[in-house]
Amino acid sequence: MCASPLSQDGTVIIHTVRRGQYVRCLRPPCDSSLPLSILHLAVSWEGHLLVHTCLEGKAALKDKNALHLYSVNGKHLCMEPLQEQVTDMCVSGEYVVIGSEQGYLSIRDLYSLSLCSEPMAMRVPVRCVSVTKEQSHVLVGLEDGKLIIVGVGKPAEVKSSLRSYIAQSLEGSPLLASPLLAPLRARSPNRLLHQRDQLVRSGQITRKLWGSSKRLTQISSGETVYDTQQHDRN
Repeated sequence: MCASPLSQDGTVIIHTVRRGQYVRCLRPPCDSSLPLSILHLAVSWEGHLLVHTCLEGKAALKDKNALHLYSVNGKHLCMEPLQEQVTDMCVSGEYVVIGSEQGYLSIRDLYSLSLCSEPMAMRVPVRCVSVTKEQSHVLVGLEDGKLIIVGVGKPAEVKSSLRSYIAQSLEGSPLLASPLLAPLRARSPNRLLHQRDQLVRSGQITRKLWGSSKRLTQISSGETVYDTQQHDRN
């Protein structure tokens, strides 16, 4: 299936990939009379559809943006309001990586859409996000042209694991990097919520959820280390 993004009438139209046949039309719920636009879409391997909506004509960020999750059959599962303007997002396993115009990188649980940890400050607007194939690093493109690489551990450990990832990729050998987004075995949303509440800690993510209990660290392509712990959100 494929879905059409950038809709200005608040609808998501789904077609089959092979023949382009119409499947269904989704309209995210909205209580406001203001026009609703669809700005971003992401699809998981299991067919879950993540939709980013934005209320046009609303000046304040509060309640202007929202995430909606649909099942593979088109059932609306949940909605989460956002305090930031999404610029890019991608689904990796059972998690959603989101970049914002306000310069934050956030990780959310796919099934509940709740934050897995405090957003990381990138200082400038995020333009694109991507997760490496082995889920060991998050790549973040910024408006100023920098490429930020987010990984687990201290800056030296992140650089070392990244060099190893690149070297092994070029050699075509199996990658040995520990997964950053190790998928949970449970599929039930209730069980996922329960496990997430047990595993997530303030400023730290546990070994079972991310493959490491160490803090996330980001480095830039220019070897500049960003201290995200001292940059408070407004």
